[in-house]
Amino acid sequence: MPAIDLCSTVFIIRPHSHFTPQQFLGRMAHKLFLSMLDHIGLEALANSLHNKSDHLPYVVSDIFPNGTHHFWLRISGLTPHISQDVIAKLATLVGQTIEVKARNDREEAPWKCVVDAVVPSQHEWARSQTYSEFVHTAWRLSRLKYFRLEFITPTAIKSEGLYRPFPMPHWVFRPLYDRFSRLGGTSLPFQPNSIYLEAYAEHFIESKITGCDAEKDSL
Repeated sequence: MPAIDLCSTVFIIRPHSHFTPQQFLGRMAHKLFLSMLDHIGLEALANSLHNKSDHLPYVVSDIFPNGTHHFWLRISGLTPHISQDVIAKLATLVGQTIEVKARNDREEAPWKCVVDAVVPSQHEWARSQTYSEFVHTAWRLSRLKYFRLEFITPTAIKSEGLYRPFPMPHWVFRPLYDRFSRLGGTSLPFQPNSIYLEAYAEHFIESKITGCDAEKDSL
């Protein structure tokens, strides 16, 4: 297997009982991932990841509907160990039933699902790359004048050791930038100071909000 640092794989799951995706968002997807690790004999890793509060070496998406009976989620590794070893082992879960136990401190029911398929490629959300490939590919792309980030669930951002109640851009992009610098170990073509990046993001969103208010006031 060629050396990779980043890997995103899509898992198609089929719950034993019907549920709506509104009931199972990020926390339940995260719990499913840890249960999948338990199922393949990586209980120690699952416990270690569960106890970590920041600098996580992976990302798990929400659970999305895929037809009438199926749902899918994406699991992304951000380190070579998670990307190459762990996700490769998770691919062996096809056809197996995963039990997601209820948390002891929550009033929720346990549930089960079957992993019907694993999609490591040929999907717009599935890809494998090194950090160098990721940086150089992104740097050559044409610049977008704007892009949209949508938070569909209440989101708090941890910045400077504090949890901020709103995902303001200067709190979103600085932790992402710092996290990339820690995990990737790859120099960016343009590497600004974190404080400058946060100040730029704050100025940008203030200008955008001002523009929206001006449009609203002119109506």
